[in-house]
Amino acid sequence: MKPWKLTVVLASLIQSALAQSPPAATGTLAIDWPTFINTSNPALVGMPAVDRWDQQPFVGNGREGMMAACDHAKGALIVRLGRSDVVDRRVTGDRSGFFPCFDSGRLPIGVLRVTGKSPFDSKRRVPDGGIDLWKAEGFGTCENDAESYTWRMWTPMGAAVHVLEIDLIKGDAPTISFVADPAVTERTKAMPPGYAAHPPAVASKEGDTELVTQAFPGGGGYTVAWKTFKAGNKIIVVSSIGYDRNGGNHRAEALGSLKAANDLAALRARHRAFWESWWPRSAIMIPDAAAQAYYYLQLYKLASAVRADGPMLDLMGPWYGGGPWPAIWWNLNVQLAYQLCAPANRPELLDSLVGMIEKNADAMGSSVPADEGGPRAMAIGRISSYDGRSVMDGEAGNLSWTLAVAWEGYRLTGDRMRAKRLLPLMVRAAAFHVARAKPGPDGKLHLPESGSPESGSAADCMYELGPMRWLLRTLVAAEQEFGWKHPDQAKWREVLANLTPFPTDGNGFMKGQNAAAPLGHRHWSHLLTIYPLRDYDPRDPKEFALVRKSVAYWTSDKSEWRGYSGQAAASMWSLLGEPEEAAKFGGPVGGANTLYREAGPCIETPLQAAATLQERLLTWDRRGLRIFAGTPAAWKDASFDQLRAPLGLKVSAQRKDGTTRWVKIEAATATTVRLEPRMAGTPQAQSIKPVSIRSLGEGWFEFPLTAGQVVLLTAP
Repeated sequence: MKPWKLTVVLASLIQSALAQSPPAATGTLAIDWPTFINTSNPALVGMPAVDRWDQQPFVGNGREGMMAACDHAKGALIVRLGRSDVVDRRVTGDRSGFFPCFDSGRLPIGVLRVTGKSPFDSKRRVPDGGIDLWKAEGFGTCENDAESYTWRMWTPMGAAVHVLEIDLIKGDAPTISFVADPAVTERTKAMPPGYAAHPPAVASKEGDTELVTQAFPGGGGYTVAWKTFKAGNKIIVVSSIGYDRNGGNHRAEALGSLKAANDLAALRARHRAFWESWWPRSAIMIPDAAAQAYYYLQLYKLASAVRADGPMLDLMGPWYGGGPWPAIWWNLNVQLAYQLCAPANRPELLDSLVGMIEKNADAMGSSVPADEGGPRAMAIGRISSYDGRSVMDGEAGNLSWTLAVAWEGYRLTGDRMRAKRLLPLMVRAAAFHVARAKPGPDGKLHLPESGSPESGSAADCMYELGPMRWLLRTLVAAEQEFGWKHPDQAKWREVLANLTPFPTDGNGFMKGQNAAAPLGHRHWSHLLTIYPLRDYDPRDPKEFALVRKSVAYWTSDKSEWRGYSGQAAASMWSLLGEPEEAAKFGGPVGGANTLYREAGPCIETPLQAAATLQERLLTWDRRGLRIFAGTPAAWKDASFDQLRAPLGLKVSAQRKDGTTRWVKIEAATATTVRLEPRMAGTPQAQSIKPVSIRSLGEGWFEFPLTAGQVVLLTAP
């Protein structure tokens, strides 16, 4: 049993909650949140060594974060400090696609060392550690024959500091120090000649505050400041990281953050208030105890790693401590990292991604060759810096896929202003694809050769063609939906009318023109039009059969799959309404703390796994909402609460004995709801205003709702 698997206590708690049939008049799930969330705490038995990123307790506030590990031989607790926006400033002269990793890549900061007088026995259960999800704190015990102490760490929401609390039990107080990491990336692949660490950090002191400053040659750098407080047997270490990429303000920022955090009781109250309001925003309850605990750990990770006004989420969030991913990867990682936000009723987190693209739109445009629409057009290469600079290295679908994730997320809120915010960015992304489309001998518009991530390249590549068609269709539809006019509307319609059809063969969608779909390939880049774009008509038998054939072919061979591949497969089969096929794929991935690694640590796959779990309970296509469409027979009882669905809907539902008992829908805007509730017969509606339900056949129904209206559908 993996350490994050749950005890029988959680399994029985879930079954008890699922068995409670709520009053039909309210359609609510009664959850004791403190108890419920804490039964999802990961059991991290035995503190890991410092190189086990996927085993360590972690905390964060969306920009700052900490992880705890152990140096057994030296009897030391190692607490890594991190801040998501600390990136390098240098000019290597490298012009390859990897230059963002070296010119402006992430840098590790350093660690607090809590060192005793004797080594720890690595075979003993202690040092031990864990995560208290309800309080958002890491905790543990360190002990040897002569010394013992407990510790808690937390990174307060709403403050730019880290807090480490140590309670002595026996023996002398440990020594506390800060050890700076060399200011150098750990990525070695494609490293340019002459790349080396910056000059070492310099220690200093200001009053009772210790400081370590890492300067960049030519200006900029970061400073770590920390203070130690002692009260009886308790030691408290408060630290902060100041950063200024170009100037010298980092020292003042670090000192200012410490000064602003002088009232720890007030910080803790604000911190806990945030988390107590975070958890009830949505819920899922399933009879798979391990999968359910895993899901709530991803929600914890999401709030710890990203916030609306913070840096965009990259591959490691605030816990960067080295590894091969010191920049932003746009051909899967970004999109999967953000997929969970809006369906889980946390759509504001998308603002960090959209804000980054808005801020750096011109830098993205400058990477586009003039004959492909630049600089007016926008696109992004596989790897970019945090200011949007990249080399266009052949993968032409990256930015459009990213914008699709943001568009879908904003559409789930029903907030038209948020969705319209994306339209100028989508226009510039469309200009890139339109400039690349050229007439062929058949009179159709075709795309030049481009890359399908990790499986080579092809003309009319589905990785570009699918997102391009979705983008143009969405822009054309926005004219009618929003009354939004743009001079390029006629051009977009013309391109759509003349765009080459998707290339297909006997196995479904191909990779591109004269290029077969890559069987066993871990990336579903040729199937983006199916998932997550959902850009097909499920009511067209021919089109639906092609989609199903394409999914069946790709999922028939897992020889090169990685953790994220199975998540996409489960989401696709759920989308197609085949729950038993969906149940063959997906599931929890990652280490004891549910963080994930391949060639090195990365964050996106577990977050996508949580999104897939949601989609097994609630998904949708162009026809409408599908309730429990990916829920297998083994999950006879399941529930979800306040998950978001397109056009501003919040949806809750309960399944009992394999049948949907009720569905509650709250509408943010006036809309017509179409759904497949998986009930026997026409559902009965309860609402303040009358609701007229019309059957569409094949178990589908539709009804209109006004803005703010709530309807409860119950089984007949």
